[in-house]
Amino acid sequence: MQARHPERCGIKLVILVILMALQGAWATEGILLLGDDPIRVGRAGAAVAAVGDASWMAFNPAGLDGLDRRVEFGNSIIHSHATLLTRGIADVPNCGRMVDDEWNGMPSVGVVLPRESGTFGLGLYIPTGGMIHFPQSRSWVGLLEGNNDRRIEFMQPRLTLGYARHLDCGWILGVSANGSLSVGRTDQITPRLLANRGNYKWDVEPGAGFGLGVLRHWERWSFGAALESRQWAQSFDKYKDISPHPVDMPATFQTGVGFKVTPKVEIEVDYRFINWSDVKFFHKPSSGAGLGWHDQHVFMAGVEWTATPQWTFRAGYSHATNAMGQDHLFGSALVPNVATDHIGAGFTCKVGERAELSLALAHFFRGSQVGSGGGDFYARLGQGSETTLQVDSLSVLYSLKF
Repeated sequence: MQARHPERCGIKLVILVILMALQGAWATEGILLLGDDPIRVGRAGAAVAAVGDASWMAFNPAGLDGLDRRVEFGNSIIHSHATLLTRGIADVPNCGRMVDDEWNGMPSVGVVLPRESGTFGLGLYIPTGGMIHFPQSRSWVGLLEGNNDRRIEFMQPRLTLGYARHLDCGWILGVSANGSLSVGRTDQITPRLLANRGNYKWDVEPGAGFGLGVLRHWERWSFGAALESRQWAQSFDKYKDISPHPVDMPATFQTGVGFKVTPKVEIEVDYRFINWSDVKFFHKPSSGAGLGWHDQHVFMAGVEWTATPQWTFRAGYSHATNAMGQDHLFGSALVPNVATDHIGAGFTCKVGERAELSLALAHFFRGSQVGSGGGDFYARLGQGSETTLQVDSLSVLYSLKF
């Protein structure tokens, strides 16, 4: 009876998380999260060579190997503070600096089932999303059309199936497959400077992708690498007049090396590449119905200290290059992905013999950019506009072994 009870609870929680997600569980950390569970958040994302928790199926599926049979329930509380000061031809007179302040939750659930043939995982996660509600339009065109061009909401919950196999040579291989739902709405004006026909109504489109990962542990060293494919999605039907391109998520690659300074202290350094230029919606400029983003390179370093058999502590730092280009800032002002440096810290505490509680805090330092107006026509409309973003998050995870 004890083995079956957590499984029934897990099924009920999956249904609950799906309902919560569809009602408004948003991630406001730009578009892609560099870690949405306490272990990765505590290490500032530097964890691809480590074994963590069930969420590794959506990160580096090879990391599932070695985990006990478990069910995990998590949530991340995210606070974002964004501002926009418009200037140039499109500037709304007497508008001043607009402020968007958001509090949002991002639930997750995962199950790990080790077998003789390998370790399986099934989970529901929300690794990407964004939300902005500015009080006024960013352009006088949107203001004349009913105070539009100021709001956007988007997320992409994913149901992921992962598998890891430990080979005789010592390497661990992992694969994952996931299905997703892209959920969004916006009142952004079209490239023809007209109100969009979606009228700020929800649109939902399916998508799919896969992941590959490898992991190897030696006495003091460890190595990991993970490739997450492009997350292909169908175009939003209601918002094709804004952009004909589907909102695919870009492929990412992360690799890292861990080293045990002592048997209880491990450090890791990771590199992550985000291939925005391969996705037209993100890379094309506004005149091509995109955001004008560039590829990102992310550098992360983390440390983990197993202080006692019951307590483990973590800390880390991450720096990313800018995704938003100054030449196309105005067209991307409703998705202000300008916070590039962050720190994280957290812990895991064993609660009895079968349970663990993990918690982590992260702070993205305030980032800002000013539009140069050197891009296309839409960039020149907002020349001199300035956007800022600061993010704080709290991640909690409860793991129950059964």
